[in-house]
Amino acid sequence: MPGVFYYLKEKVYRKAMFLLYMAICFILAAGCSGKDNPENSKTALGVSKQVYSGNNICCLTAGEKGSAYIAVIAEDASKKIIHIDADGNQQEFALPVISKNHDVTEITAMLLSEGSIYIAANAGANYNDQYLILYKMDLEKGKTECIGEYKEYCNARKLIMPGNVLFMLVQDKSRKDKKPVLSSPDEIFEYGGEVLISQEGEVLFDDFPVACDITGNNEIIMYAHSDNGGFYFTNLTVENGNVIQKSEPLFKDLKQLMSLTAAGGQDIIYTSRVMDIRGLAGMDISNNAVSEIQPDKGAIVYQGDICYSGGMVFYITEKGINCFNNDECKKDNKVIHVIESENIGFLNAPYGCGYQLEF
Repeated sequence: MPGVFYYLKEKVYRKAMFLLYMAICFILAAGCSGKDNPENSKTALGVSKQVYSGNNICCLTAGEKGSAYIAVIAEDASKKIIHIDADGNQQEFALPVISKNHDVTEITAMLLSEGSIYIAANAGANYNDQYLILYKMDLEKGKTECIGEYKEYCNARKLIMPGNVLFMLVQDKSRKDKKPVLSSPDEIFEYGGEVLISQEGEVLFDDFPVACDITGNNEIIMYAHSDNGGFYFTNLTVENGNVIQKSEPLFKDLKQLMSLTAAGGQDIIYTSRVMDIRGLAGMDISNNAVSEIQPDKGAIVYQGDICYSGGMVFYITEKGINCFNNDECKKDNKVIHVIESENIGFLNAPYGCGYQLEF
């Protein structure tokens, strides 16, 4: 008899969880109707606009409030930086030093700071000879100079400047074959030797970093992978160019991200490498709430492919640069409170046309 009662209880439980699943799907499906029509929404959800057309874009970075800078390669192979705002207005800056010297093949990351743009580029005749070069461009004077060469590093993914000291998330060629211990047989993580280094080339964080950005309180928000522990977030406190404190890890499996940008407080905007959930998602790390903010399936490939500036989000697609007003999107995020069961694993962000899921 106890076995019969247990069977009935389990059957009722599974039926209840199935009904919960169906109810949530119905709510999300109903909420999605009409979202594709801009007239049905006062926000920018799903209707981001293109502000630059072309597939010659290397990377982008946040500019002055509500704008961005993009690095492009022209048809004659010359390198340029273009300042672009949310209305599509453009201003070009030539980079003759980068175009003519050092056998530069691509620009991989940039950062605007105090009127200058720091530019990380790859040089070298082939992959095995690749190395990192760092430039600094004075926007007012239009002058560009080389300020560093790093033979052991390449493919800078992100430039950040906490406390007016430049840090770079780069690939360390000596670590490219290092294999992390995965937390489960189902986990997928491809490590390319990424480390966080100072401008002097000193390694500051090497616990399998995936993505990072600078927060409003001048800390580094780092998404990384721990040996035998999975993916996690941590905040790095920096002083005099050194990481002096690492907060307790907050384990959160967002998979191996393609890009991440801080959007105020503990808010981040990211896009995953996982094909079936590709699109822009938002997350408040402090309360674990997630929301889909742009269902755009366009290609967003590297760390330098999304940035947040003054409420505006700029990101690279297959056809150019799109942008939308993230603050407006957040105002219209309807909240769904989800009772999560260990037996149901379908609730992953981004999910559901702009709804915010609180677990």
